[in-house]
Amino acid sequence: MKNFQPMGLIPEFNAWGNHPSDMESFISEKVVELYSNCGIKGYQKGKEILLKSLDALSVRPNTFTGHYVPCDDSKAVLKWLIGTFVKAEECKLFGSQNYQKALELINSGHNVLAVMNHATALDCLISEELTSEIRPNSFTPSFIASQVFEYARIANIVTSGFDKYPVFQPKHIQKMKDSGCECAVKQMRMQNQITLRSLCSDVKVGSKMIYLFPEKNRSIQMGVPEPIVSRLPCLMQMASKKELYVLPMYVNGGETIFPNVPGTNELDNFLQNLRVGQGDMYCGEPIPFSKIQNTLCCIDKLELVKATLGEVPTDAEYLNLSALSVLITGSIASLSPIPERKAIYNNCCVEKAMEILKN
Repeated sequence: MKNFQPMGLIPEFNAWGNHPSDMESFISEKVVELYSNCGIKGYQKGKEILLKSLDALSVRPNTFTGHYVPCDDSKAVLKWLIGTFVKAEECKLFGSQNYQKALELINSGHNVLAVMNHATALDCLISEELTSEIRPNSFTPSFIASQVFEYARIANIVTSGFDKYPVFQPKHIQKMKDSGCECAVKQMRMQNQITLRSLCSDVKVGSKMIYLFPEKNRSIQMGVPEPIVSRLPCLMQMASKKELYVLPMYVNGGETIFPNVPGTNELDNFLQNLRVGQGDMYCGEPIPFSKIQNTLCCIDKLELVKATLGEVPTDAEYLNLSALSVLITGSIASLSPIPERKAIYNNCCVEKAMEILKN
């Protein structure tokens, strides 16, 4: 068996991981099954790519650096996913001029925080397919990724082609806290600090594009915003010498490639659930983060948060973070071609805030 474990392994949290006793046999079996279910040929190539990635991940050092950069063998996994499971000819990019503006901002030293809806665990495949040909070959975007994906070995292999800043989500830290694992909680928070320091160091240099998924609840409908996540652009803006820009993106059709299957654990079933599909991406204009912050001063934050979430936080700081989250996720929802999928953001308060933000 390969000595395959994530960097910064925390034993108490390791129960989240998927640990087949023989990873090589597991991959071989599931890739054949996957290709058969999808009605496509060429599983030998797919199996070879995943096994090479497994070899590369098996010798990865355990020292946690806060930033995962894929090697040549793991980069091939992302290319395999896009080339095999995304029908490129049936995907469309709307607002390509806005993505070009973002690239120009990056070229001039600015950082761009790309915010996207969170319908599935692999929405980004459509985004990557539609933007990889536009971007310079030397430029690679990064993703804020859940550490759960690093610990679940199947998910780790499948996402090993992405450049990632892995973090422990608040809900997982709370779960460890509730179970009495204070030592694990301390380690999880320490690793998050290492990741944030790494991220801030990189954005200080500039010219980074970071993808963030600021909503909960994977669904084709827009989910509830995570207020704590809105601290990230604040940190990035503080760390950078130049204005941070927020690039809203809405992906439609991700569920055709990686459907949410009720009753299954997506972390354990990546290779079973993948399908061949297609979708579209709608890209909004890059927004200066300072403009988003200034918009908070021009709206009724209480009204905005209550109309969207149905309740208002009593803590002033949390109210500000909630309102900021609604503004950011509202900018994503405003791009949806299907009004029903905007869900809680389909209200007059969000529409009013979006008008102020655009002007």
